[in-house]
Amino acid sequence: MRSGLSQAQCVERFGWNRNTFKSNLNGNTAFGFEAAKAYAAAFKVRAEWLYDGTEPMRAEAKVSVREPIVIPIISWVAAGDLREMPDLAFQHPIDTLTVSDLPQGEWCATTIRGDSMDRLSPEGSTIIFDVSDKMLMRGRPYLFSRRGEATFKLWEPEPIPHLAPYSTNPIHKPIFLNTDEEWNVIGRVRRSIYDFT
Repeated sequence: MRSGLSQAQCVERFGWNRNTFKSNLNGNTAFGFEAAKAYAAAFKVRAEWLYDGTEPMRAEAKVSVREPIVIPIISWVAAGDLREMPDLAFQHPIDTLTVSDLPQGEWCATTIRGDSMDRLSPEGSTIIFDVSDKMLMRGRPYLFSRRGEATFKLWEPEPIPHLAPYSTNPIHKPIFLNTDEEWNVIGRVRRSIYDFT
């Protein structure tokens, strides 16, 4: 989620506990609905969305029919660089895609490599993700940057935080994260498109 503030600035501005906020943000520690309401008020989103994802991120997202929008399609390599060079990736797409009925967000698309998530998105699928939505929720699909490379996985915070595959191929195993490893959330994947040939 983009608030325009760093973690340190959020802690200072809103008076939150630094360690608690960090653990809530990266999904290591669950938070209750009262905490969700406090975070929601600060970030101007819905508490229900933060707590369990059952409501739209913002109230205006309840509108069921939305005008089509054109979003950039970027390469898989560029997707891995989105955290460091977001403007460059958006300014130089390899193509565009017109889609409708998406909630408010900062949308981008890329084509899947590999079959580690083929139960949701077969290799060659186009996934649409929101780079403004970085609040991790258990069992939801996200695009991550790990060691500068993009990876599409489910987020699972317990028993040890890890990126989980969702595949028919048993070769794929969970990726367990440690504090020394560089990884970041690029955005939450909200749609997958696959054309049969």
